[in-house]
Amino acid sequence: DPNHSVYEMELWLNESERTSLLSELEDLNAVWVRGEECWDTARMRTLNETERLGKRLLESGYIAESDYRVLKEEIDSQREELKEIKFPAKYRVWVTFVAG
Repeated sequence: DPNHSVYEMELWLNESERTSLLSELEDLNAVWVRGEECWDTARMRTLNETERLGKRLLESGYIAESDYRVLKEEIDSQREELKEIKFPAKYRVWVTFVAG
């Protein structure tokens, strides 16, 4: 709506909502849509990988048990924060309105 000043929206959606939105917007020339994974999903994968790498470093003797415990506590804390997010979003979709 040209009478409003919203030029861009960020939507956090599950897969079916994302698919539906993208199919509806696909033929419009008035918007530009960009989608990617949500930060929480990507961040959880990063935390899991960090924990795996920490275990390997511990097993190889590069870090001490105490260092690994500190790392593990931080990872567990960040995991809990991510799990407290109240929506089941898997994707972020940016919709930018283009002047016609």
